[in-house]
Amino acid sequence: MDYRREIDGLRALAVLPVVLFHAGVPAFSGGFVGVDIFFVISGYLITGILLSELDSGRFSIVSFYERRARRILPALFLIMALCIPFAWASMLPSDMEAFSKSVLAVSLFFSNILFYREVGYFSAAADEKPLLHTWSLAVEEQFYIFFPLLLLFIWRYRKEWLFGVLSLLAVMSLLLSEWGWRNNPEANFYLLPARVWELMVGALCAFLAGRGYERPNNAAALVGLTAVCGSIFLYGNDVPSPSVFMLMPVLGAAFIILFGKSGTFVAQILGARVLVAIGLISYSIYLWHQPLFAFSRIMNSGEPHLWQMVLLSVASVVLAYLTWRYVEQPFRNKTSFNRKRIFTLSFLMIALFSFLGQFGAVSEGFKQRFDVPLPISLNQFRLPSRADGYCFYSFNESELPVEKSATFCRLTDEASDDSKLSVLLFGDSFVAQWEPFFKRFSMDHDFTVDSVTTNWCFPAFEDHFTAPRGHKSIEQCRLNRAWVRGELENYDVLVISAAWYQVQEKGFGEDVAGVVDYVLNHTDAKVVIIDTPVLFERRSVEDALYGKEVAVRPERDKTATAAVLWRALERQYADNSRVMLLSKQMMGLLEAIDFKTDDGYPYSLDGKHVSVYGALKLYKSASDNGRLSPMLEFFREEVTKSQNLANENSQ
Repeated sequence: MDYRREIDGLRALAVLPVVLFHAGVPAFSGGFVGVDIFFVISGYLITGILLSELDSGRFSIVSFYERRARRILPALFLIMALCIPFAWASMLPSDMEAFSKSVLAVSLFFSNILFYREVGYFSAAADEKPLLHTWSLAVEEQFYIFFPLLLLFIWRYRKEWLFGVLSLLAVMSLLLSEWGWRNNPEANFYLLPARVWELMVGALCAFLAGRGYERPNNAAALVGLTAVCGSIFLYGNDVPSPSVFMLMPVLGAAFIILFGKSGTFVAQILGARVLVAIGLISYSIYLWHQPLFAFSRIMNSGEPHLWQMVLLSVASVVLAYLTWRYVEQPFRNKTSFNRKRIFTLSFLMIALFSFLGQFGAVSEGFKQRFDVPLPISLNQFRLPSRADGYCFYSFNESELPVEKSATFCRLTDEASDDSKLSVLLFGDSFVAQWEPFFKRFSMDHDFTVDSVTTNWCFPAFEDHFTAPRGHKSIEQCRLNRAWVRGELENYDVLVISAAWYQVQEKGFGEDVAGVVDYVLNHTDAKVVIIDTPVLFERRSVEDALYGKEVAVRPERDKTATAAVLWRALERQYADNSRVMLLSKQMMGLLEAIDFKTDDGYPYSLDGKHVSVYGALKLYKSASDNGRLSPMLEFFREEVTKSQNLANENSQ
């Protein structure tokens, strides 16, 4: 396969927008399409080499994987090795545990699957994961496990079917991606099946090139370049990927490959010396940028300034050149590193990193480096769960089924008679976090508490959800809502809460009001609405957990968004005697010194939720300081009413 300078220029056009997009440079809002372009280039180059070898009878699966090992592994292993000491120095146990799992996953090329499974409430921010970008390498390597064998099989038995089979696979994958982004966008983004079509477009380009369809055409090449650049600068985070929207950059790259050969205007642009030079080191640039950005965010305890990110982008180019010069190039030299040596070193390094990753995961992030904080030693630095005697039905912590029987759950012992006050908690994890509080409250004051709580299921009766599209919790949420609506008349008090900032962002505030109005208009029950807790930067909470002298840092944006909905609820229901609004202050969250318990630990679990430990401490503080009195007074009329009704029924 002849070398083409413009292909290296196209690599530069792919990698630079990815880096600048991750750096937060506003102009490159669609820079993420660079990964899609990389898939096309990879499919084109690899398929071109494979077809050439098949045609000449030189194809060898061993030689193929040798080339992949020389190309991919040395620089990757270097980056992983350098990340480990920085992770050790800067990460607390939970993040170190997650990083260790990623080291294992990267070593065995399933990091895309790991990162897909980590999507949810409690995972570290994506931009603080040093090896997150390796998901695309995992997709490629998974593809190249079966693709050479598929080509070999078709070539031997039905060569004339090759174009048709590749086209069919591309169309099927594209259709799957269209279904996927609507129903399970995380799986669609990270997993191979929805990405196959992008690699297949490159493979089809290689097939057409081998049949003489690769020819200079200024107009077609310019269309391709315009499509690629347009998607880089016009697309944004709201564009689903992959999907038919990715046809613009993918087909743009294909047009450049097929029609942007030497002699065209596009070839002159992409063949410029600086772009070719960047293209040659593009793989190492891609490897370097994410760890630099991630550790900068971790060590700065927040988002660095834009100028810092731009400097880190430049640093990734410099480091990439050194890596290309002193790591990539030597390992491609078959004289210095023969096949046996390459495979031996590769297997040894895979084994080493797999061991380190597994050990870090099993040791829970090498937690022995620190004294174990009391909330962790008590197993209370977590949200309540059914395994601990609570009711929260969380799809993020285990593989739970969607089932109707999962709706009802009693926090307290069965009521001995009908005179007991009955309370129902309803909502997502932001009401579930208060289950320890209400369980202790009910035990001390003799009433019954049931809880119907599932993550991402804010209190509503409409078919709206804050969960990501296709999330498993949506079906459970429908069951929860139907059950609550049917059983509300059997309760004296409904307690609701949610991630109000998410509800406000989605524009679903009226749905919450709809639940309150339904209770007021169709039942005799009262309603308690609890405000979102004080929100913090996630990393500052764990810093404060392990270092009592460290202050937690409030998170401003989500707090302000939540406050908009809370003020609307206050305006609507503050004067209604059957509605009680429990503010942050009433829950004791604003009275705590530095937002910590009396023994110096943060109430917060992850910057959003109150931990079990925090909820129990807040209950004790409320009980000791008399803050429970307004709630008891609010409940008292219902207790009296229930007792009178029971007495009437007994006469």
